[in-house]
Amino acid sequence: MDMPAKIEFLKSAVASQQITLRLHAALAAMLFVLGITVVILSFVNPGLILPETLKTGQTLGGIVIAASGFIPIFFSRRDKIVALRALLNSYQHQQVGGLSPDAKLDQYFYQYLAMFLGD
Repeated sequence: MDMPAKIEFLKSAVASQQITLRLHAALAAMLFVLGITVVILSFVNPGLILPETLKTGQTLGGIVIAASGFIPIFFSRRDKIVALRALLNSYQHQQVGGLSPDAKLDQYFYQYLAMFLGD
């Protein structure tokens, strides 16, 4: 694969990873807001969602929903985007003559390509 094709592939891979990360963050934020809403409603109006006798269950359920939305925000895969950007920047510097060709870069690129293709 030639240098411009590698750069274009990496640009599209970074863009795809960023979209995926934004989608995960948006879904996690929605879960978090939903969980907090359920907890608040359990105190403000206990019989609105579940019967008043299940107020504790509603509160605990809301906490679990909020936690399930809060946890993925901290355990997202930002490191993958950073690694792809570093590889992309290295290839771009190589293309303009700022870096000498490096076999390690090609090795990292082909490792990602194999992972991307599922080999």
